[in-house]
Amino acid sequence: GIILGFDGGATFEYNNALSSGYRIRVNGGASAHVLVKIHQTLGFFGLLKADYQYYLDAPSLSHPSVRMAVGMVF
Repeated sequence: GIILGFDGGATFEYNNALSSGYRIRVNGGASAHVLVKIHQTLGFFGLLKADYQYYLDAPSLSHPSVRMAVGMVF
């Protein structure tokens, strides 16, 4: 099967080392999951996820992030 997804969120970091004392990051992305069953109890999966992370207080730190994973399902 194939599953497509979209997500978004935000993180708030408090840190005395930052000039403002905090940092807010907003992120959003999409993912695609593929599952291939070989037998009733055995299969393989693949995942590809792409996000964009935007820092409200420091736009120069903003960047895309791509991850992938593969594995077996029992």
